[in-house]
Amino acid sequence: MSPSTHTPERTLPSTLRRLALTACIALAPLVATAATPAPTPVALTAKEAQRELRILKRALTDLHPGLYRYQTPEQLEPAFAQAEAEVADGSDALEMYRIASRITAGVRCGHTWTNTINQGAAVKQALGALPVLPVRLRVIEGRLLVTASADPKVPAARRRR
Repeated sequence: MSPSTHTPERTLPSTLRRLALTACIALAPLVATAATPAPTPVALTAKEAQRELRILKRALTDLHPGLYRYQTPEQLEPAFAQAEAEVADGSDALEMYRIASRITAGVRCGHTWTNTINQGAAVKQALGALPVLPVRLRVIEGRLLVTASADPKVPAARRRR
């Protein structure tokens, strides 16, 4: 039997070094995030914000085939009037995202919604910090059904028969 090249004295420091290196790599993003100030959403003047609303309105009214399926033009107009009033003194990208989300939700179309993928870092970070329900839901026969917990600390319920 040949003698082992790894003795306990030699393995322990090597294991500790690997563990320390792994911890440093794993914690580096947290340290970097804590040291980096949160990005600020892009500021928009009142004129810029109003232009963005006009673009949204024109895109919806000119291109959306089901825009008036659940609402009339007279019902959509107050949503845009409210948005205009909200940006009268200027706005920022996050607030414009919220306004666009509210308006597109009124369309009640599963294909029309605001998307976080093409947003800037400040908007993504602000949206990621919002509280959410720690459950997964499905709509079955017009009813919401909780299918799982998104929190691993909450055990799955047993099915009743």
